Amino acid sequence: LTTFSVRQMEICKEASEGLKGIGTFEEKAGAAVIKTTLQILCQEKSRDAIEALATKHSLDPLELKNTFSGLSILFLEAAKHNTSEGALGAFLEDYESAIPKAFIDLMCQAFAAKSQALRDILGATNFRLPYLQEITWRLDHEYEGKDRPTDKPSLPCYSLKFQSQQAKPLTVHCAPEQMQDLLSKLEDAIAQVGRISQQ
Repeated sequence: LTTFSVRQMEICKEASEGLKGIGTFEEKAGAAVIKTTLQILCQEKSRDAIEALATKHSLDPLELKNTFSGLSILFLEAAKHNTSEGALGAFLEDYESAIPKAFIDLMCQAFAAKSQALRDILGATNFRLPYLQEITWRLDHEYEGKDRPTDKPSLPCYSLKFQSQQAKPLTVHCAPEQMQDLLSKLEDAIAQVGRISQQ
């Protein structure tokens, strides 16, 4: 997946193309789309509000949808990385050929006004990776085919259950070779953390 990144921020190519759509809107329509997108992300308005703009400003619904998606990803990424107004402006410099400077300035100013509210919402939802609380395992034995002949050995299979506070339990099954590979990678990760902590 092609990405564009500046100072840890990154958005996918599809979002980047959608973001450029704001440059095709007239001044009042573009400003309304930027403002409404942030209000929806901050849960001040429903998604119906963005659809209403298509009728009010005679905008193409598909183009508006893509632009809304691009703006949403941009603002959420900026909030996730605690991006300042100036840093967001620097990120958007690459878009100046497609987006008017007035829109870029408005995007930065509008984001700065809502950035704390966005971070609060991100912190209270599952946008962050869930923390692992517990792992349980079980060793099962499977037989090839539907029958269970006594002259054929069973195949060992591990069942691993991962429990986190934010998400539903996840159960995975793996053969002994896969289990050994998993353990080896975990040992490598632990060793890497140990080396970093000693630096």
